[in-house]
Order: sequence, then C-alpha cells, then structure tokens
Amino acid sequence: MISKEDEHQMNLLLAKAFQIASKSEIEDVSFHPPVLAENTKSSRDTSKQYLRSVIAHWLPRFQEKQITLSLETHVTPQYFIFTGLQDYTQFVSEFMELGVLIDFSHNFYDGYSVNEILSSLSGYKITGLHLSDAIVDAKLEEGLHLPVGAGNVDFKQIIRYFKEESNCYAALEIHGTSEDIRKSIKIIEGLMMEV
Repeated sequence: MISKEDEHQMNLLLAKAFQIASKSEIEDVSFHPPVLAENTKSSRDTSKQYLRSVIAHWLPRFQEKQITLSLETHVTPQYFIFTGLQDYTQFVSEFMELGVLIDFSHNFYDGYSVNEILSSLSGYKITGLHLSDAIVDAKLEEGLHLPVGAGNVDFKQIIRYFKEESNCYAALEIHGTSEDIRKSIKIIEGLMMEV
C-alpha cells in the first residue's frame, strides 16, 4: 500500500467486510498487513502511514457495531511491511482497540519461538489464532501451514496459554488433505485434554 489508490482499494475491501460482518452478526474481521512494495525503509514507512489512515477510519466504525477489527501478525520482512514482531507491536500499540490475530505458523517460520510470540504480544487485544505447524529454514511454501505434528511448533504451550481464554477464537489453517485436517484436529483435542 504505497499510494492513495492502494489506500482506496483497502478502504473498499474493509467497507465490504464491514457490511458483511454487520449483516451476518460476525464478531471479528481480520486482515493481513500490506505486502511490501519495495524492501526499503521509505516504502515501509509509506505503507504504514496509509495503513494508519485506514485503521483510524475503520476502527471506530467496527467498534460502534461491536465488531473487532484485527491485524494478523505477518512480519516476514521480505514480504510484509513489518520487520518483525517488535515493529508490529510498536505499530499496533498506536491502536489499543485494534485486535491481534496471531499466525503462529508465520511467526514460528520467521524464527520466533512460541514463548517469544506470546511474550511479545501479551497485553495486546488478542482476538484470534491461526493454528498450523511450521519448519524454520525450509522454503516458504514447504515450511508454512503444515498439518499439526508435521513441524516444530509447540502446540501444548499455545493451548496452555489460551485454555481459559473466552474472547479468542482459533482456526486451523493448514495446506493438506481432509485426512491431514482430521489428524490435526485429533492432535489438538488430545493436547487440550492434557493441559
């Protein structure tokens, strides 16, 4: 998002999401941070400024309808505008009512441990989780959104942390077969019984 036209397109997408969420009684709308146009500080700063404008415009409208607006924790610096979780949290701290959707697979792939992810985002308004496994140092398409158990993410720690949380949802976000989905659900259910 590096132009007024890009900002306009993002506003149109959020307007549509707002309309659907309002009519369907959906409680949360989440979105990815913008993809990086150029890997320069100037491009990142410009994108963040446009994103600030979009969030400042839409956040009060979502709040008025009691719908949370959440930004995913995509911080892979060669793809997204944030250079890491610290950069992400610095941005999100400007909007304390903005929800945080943790994508554990992406953050783990970026080299953050589950403990680092949770401690970095503790104190923010965590509204959702995307659960899938990951492998660090693999090719992007081979290291992300794996079935639970196919990588190295510590799901037990995640479940322990969020077990008593009632204002947060989780979605299984894997690339795999129906059988992979069933196995992933079974593993997560088993871990929930353990903790």
